[in-house]
Amino acid sequence: MRVYQWVLVRWIALSIKQIIQDWYVGKFVPYENEPNSGLIFIGGTQQRHWTALAAAALIHFYLAHWKWIIGTAVAIVAMYLN
Repeated sequence: MRVYQWVLVRWIALSIKQIIQDWYVGKFVPYENEPNSGLIFIGGTQQRHWTALAAAALIHFYLAHWKWIIGTAVAIVAMYLN
């Protein structure tokens, strides 16, 4: 593989990684401040896309219950093969 091909592959991989990271983290939404108020709220929240929330829920579920998920999958495959 030539150097320019390697650079192109690396650039594409990093671009895809950045796109997925931006999708998963979401966009920053600052707190709204009253225009005529002397009180100022600093900060904001991250708003995730609903698919990112669903993916996070599936990942957390798998990480919490991986033992019986793998066991169930092995049992189903074993029953299918018999």
